Amino acid sequence: MAKAFEQAKDAFVSCAQCQIKSGAYVAYPSVCVSLFVARAWMGGWISNIIGATAYENAAQMVIELKRHEDAADLYKLASVTYIDGGNSDRAAQALISGAKAFTGVNPDKMIALYLDAIELYETEEREQFGLDAYSQTVAAMIRAKKFIEAGQLLDRLAAVYRKLDRKPALYKVHLSKLVVLFAAGDSVGASNVLQQGQQ
Repeated sequence: MAKAFEQAKDAFVSCAQCQIKSGAYVAYPSVCVSLFVARAWMGGWISNIIGATAYENAAQMVIELKRHEDAADLYKLASVTYIDGGNSDRAAQALISGAKAFTGVNPDKMIALYLDAIELYETEEREQFGLDAYSQTVAAMIRAKKFIEAGQLLDRLAAVYRKLDRKPALYKVHLSKLVVLFAAGDSVGASNVLQQGQQ
């Protein structure tokens, strides 16, 4: 029986891959169902985590076809499914994966997905698990010359470091904000940050 389950799992994975390669992936339900069932066979049961993982796998396959918008939709579905299963950290990670799919493709979409992930961490009061997301988003904003938005996000990151009582990291955030403000041509704002840092 175990061998039959393994064969069925492999068949569903092959089915999903064929659907994607043939262009049938636009009918997402069939691709996702194939992956969903394959994952269910692996675990012997179906859950939100299995379903969300299926969406993530489908998104990775679609990225290979350079369909970034479609991949982002699948990562969002994965995120919602993780939330339904009570796993906000995995939900945020799915959004971050979606953001990374837009690297070098669409900075605005990438930043929006990163911000969605950060919002989720903040809503759940689990910001300490999303520190990398803050840094990645600030870097993406700076590359896109969105200096004001980067400064605002650095303020939110500073609040997180104050809450966690991480002074060395907080000083680095203040220094980063100085650089961002100077890049934006806001010498008055930079002067204010300097004064706050000296207090």
